[in-house]
Amino acid sequence: MPAPKPIDSFTLNHAFVGAVLGGMGASAMGALGIALFWEAVENPLKRRVPDVFPNPYPDTRANSFFDMAAWMIGWVIGNRVRGEDAAVKSEMGAATPRRLWLKPNEVKRC
Repeated sequence: MPAPKPIDSFTLNHAFVGAVLGGMGASAMGALGIALFWEAVENPLKRRVPDVFPNPYPDTRANSFFDMAAWMIGWVIGNRVRGEDAAVKSEMGAATPRRLWLKPNEVKRC
């Protein structure tokens, strides 16, 4: 039986993970890629190892869409919080959080 609602109790968890990624400095494309990957493997994993999930029922397409949307909304919030926090830290001379991966224009050549 699929998750009956497009937005369920786990949608907030997806937003939280997106906020963490945004706060850590992940790029939007990186965060979206992770969200797409997770939604692609979530239902097969639920079928193979249902005991690992609190809700082992497969997600509907609508639920997967809203989970990814929540993930990206969380990313925007985390990225904005990080931006304000990073400005304060750099004024104080403290190091800013290290990014999960670099954006193309940030690659340093040796």
